[in-house]
Amino acid sequence: MVGMDDIRPPQLSEVQLHWNRIPSAIVAFRPDHSVIAVNHIAHIMFGYDEASLSGMSILDVMPESGWGENFAVIDAPGLASFIGNEDAGRTMKLQVVGRHANGTELKLHVFLSKVLQGESVVPLAVVEDAIERQDIERNISQVTSMLNNVVDTFYRKIYDFSQTDPALQGQFDMVGRMQAYLLGASGPAEVRGKTDFNYFSRQHSLDAMRDELRIIKFGLPLISKEEQLFDRDGHFLCYVTASKMAVWADDGTSIVGVSGFSRDITDTKRLQDELLETKRELERANKQLGKLATTDVLTGLYNRRFFEEFVKTEILKRVNRFALLSFDVNRLKYVNDTYGHAAGDEVIKCVARTLGSSVRVADRIARMGGDEFTILIMNIGDAVAKTAEAIIQKLEKAELPFTDERGKPFVITTGIGIVRHNTDATDVGAIICNDYDKMIRMADVALYHAKRKSKESGQSVYVVYQADMAMPTR
Repeated sequence: MVGMDDIRPPQLSEVQLHWNRIPSAIVAFRPDHSVIAVNHIAHIMFGYDEASLSGMSILDVMPESGWGENFAVIDAPGLASFIGNEDAGRTMKLQVVGRHANGTELKLHVFLSKVLQGESVVPLAVVEDAIERQDIERNISQVTSMLNNVVDTFYRKIYDFSQTDPALQGQFDMVGRMQAYLLGASGPAEVRGKTDFNYFSRQHSLDAMRDELRIIKFGLPLISKEEQLFDRDGHFLCYVTASKMAVWADDGTSIVGVSGFSRDITDTKRLQDELLETKRELERANKQLGKLATTDVLTGLYNRRFFEEFVKTEILKRVNRFALLSFDVNRLKYVNDTYGHAAGDEVIKCVARTLGSSVRVADRIARMGGDEFTILIMNIGDAVAKTAEAIIQKLEKAELPFTDERGKPFVITTGIGIVRHNTDATDVGAIICNDYDKMIRMADVALYHAKRKSKESGQSVYVVYQADMAMPTR
């Protein structure tokens, strides 16, 4: 059951989301009359910029003398009574004489509502220009033809609080043609006297009633709320945007219902969903392209181009200690010639998996092409030798489904060339070099010596570059 006692004021932040679309000035202020926040229309109406108006007193723009007898509503006792009375959501419309920044008088219609700022209740003044309103009412006949489309989607509901059954509350008494069709009725006459409960799911009808009771209690409109409509059996009907506002009694002393407009936006929503899915597909494609631009397709490791750029731009300029390990796989040509290139690819992928399980999270691995790999080891120390030894041991234990020339299980062996960079000159065996290409050539020199030793011993070997090693011509 939804009752008026259950309806709490909206949060100020909730009202601020749409208050610049409301054609009235809105001023939120504290019980001491200091202004908290205003909408754009208030700046225009009173002639102050945002920085000036916030923090002023509301009595600066609507002086005490301009309220006349109505000042009893806004003085300290009046505001305290209004804020503390949970039954009163808003005042009746009040005639007030305001003051523009240039000193001219403003004839205004004002009613007070209230909102929550955190847990505190604060007053909210909704202000209309009385002269402008009269002009609009005088000239409304001139724009009747422009309102035809609006009238077609218009509806008004009247609330009779003597009814205890919520399904009888909010009966339609005016309904436009298109609004009737949206409800699934044959025409306006069929809808009059009925409620949302006759056409929509109970949950939607209760949600709509809560919105409307808040409007009735506090007088604040609901602007462009997006809703999904379901029929009484729970089947989806359409998407709409709903805007609702208070319907005042003829004497202006109370709110008796709500009026509003609903617009079917189902096609727009579907288009938005299609565009969103297209955007997601593009993002996925861009992510995949980004991955292809940085990784080797066969192994998933970094490729040569990305690795070289990464070391040049991120490492050489920022890291004082690191090492490069360069190596290739022995006798891969034998595997390709004997078992085919698919078998050679399996060897490459086995090496990639082994490398991934041998390095730390901060290290980086790249397949430089063919059977060539390079590893970047960060924060060198004993990590370099440990990594090289772990790679050798794991590769020798790797099981592959083919044999060598002697009919024995094929064992992956390699030579590893290492060059260590350290700006600390006391690190014996390290070099200081900020040229990536030169460091790679040094690693290749060490690799050359490692492969020669590996060929002689038949086992994997790693060699650390020394300054007295000959530099080969590339």
